[in-house]
Amino acid sequence: MARLRGGLATFSAALALTFGASLGWGQDDPRPQGPAPAPQGPEPAPQGLEPAPQGPEPAPQGPEPAPQGPEPDPRPQGPQPAPQGPQPAPQGPEPDPRPQGPQPAPSPRAPRPRSEPLPPPKSAPEIRGVAFPLHSRDPRYDYRPQLVDLPPLGIRQVLVVVHLYQPRGVSPFPARHPLKTPRDEVVRGVIEAARELGLEVGLMPIVLLDTPHEGEWRGNLTPPDKQGRTRGQEGFDERQADWERWFRGYGREVRHYARLAQRAGASLFSVGSELSSTEGQRERWTSLIREVRGLFAGELTYSANWDHYEHVEVWEQLDYVGLSGYYELVPRKNKNPTVRELIKGWGRWRDKILRWHRRAGLSEHPLLFTEVGYASIDGCAAKPWNYTLDTKLDLREQRDCYQA
Repeated sequence: MARLRGGLATFSAALALTFGASLGWGQDDPRPQGPAPAPQGPEPAPQGLEPAPQGPEPAPQGPEPAPQGPEPDPRPQGPQPAPQGPQPAPQGPEPDPRPQGPQPAPSPRAPRPRSEPLPPPKSAPEIRGVAFPLHSRDPRYDYRPQLVDLPPLGIRQVLVVVHLYQPRGVSPFPARHPLKTPRDEVVRGVIEAARELGLEVGLMPIVLLDTPHEGEWRGNLTPPDKQGRTRGQEGFDERQADWERWFRGYGREVRHYARLAQRAGASLFSVGSELSSTEGQRERWTSLIREVRGLFAGELTYSANWDHYEHVEVWEQLDYVGLSGYYELVPRKNKNPTVRELIKGWGRWRDKILRWHRRAGLSEHPLLFTEVGYASIDGCAAKPWNYTLDTKLDLREQRDCYQA
């Protein structure tokens, strides 16, 4: 088994890396090539709170007014906070020693037959990458200076993250937000700029909640039933939740971004992230993955929450087993863990995951961390997913966690 490795960027981003043998992202694809079918005709818009976007690719308009001021993601497991302390602003684009110019977009290919295993790689390629969330609401914001910082750090892959929104965890379905979801031209521009720098690019849409109630996040979504009753209301039966409507709305957005990723030349696409309560919907996920295969020629993954990867029922239909790596490395009572203790904590999780990976028969589906991160606060080793802890600044603990 390979040792965990990765690089740390100078801006707020999570690490993406693999452990164990890896195929595809980071090396040539040995699978047979072939055209993927083009989508036929326009997709019908579902009836819900937020209508489907009209025209080429505008953001959909919804009845919910845009909330005022910054709205943190309240989920228990969340994205990584920005590093503490001032950072020097990059002075113009830095010269890149790699060959310049856009890389060719991947050619569509037919899915590989599962009965014909791929030949093992000569060596397990290391993936050194960062997740790159597009947070700015300014459509003119230039992400290129941040991208230029990455190659000198040894970064070779970028996972671009875009946000979909639904009002609450009990809302009918998510959609692009007219103000907070980046415009398509911004997403395309970031992907193309990264490829010009010689970086491989993936795209991952994730769901956030606009006005969540306490305890709600994307891991415990429950849509209303067909009578409009929601979780907690009298007469609601969770078994009657209208998942068909939720997947119709969510699938429309995923297909939209799969097309965008194909046109912009991305090589990896994630069909979802940490949607734990949806993972038992095997038939609906299977249908969505099949549709995305027909639109996107690159490789596919899904990002399971760090403690819920064993419940995903469609790993064999994807190229990578994606994980968000917010593993609790030490007991919460350990206030000052040593690097040795942190390495031991990582080792326990590594061994557990690798045993499950072998037992599940997923050797042809390498493990991929889509997110790894630690807040710059005391206690981040015990609760890496909780960036809202009301504790003191602790850069040493954050540094030691990355080193481990």
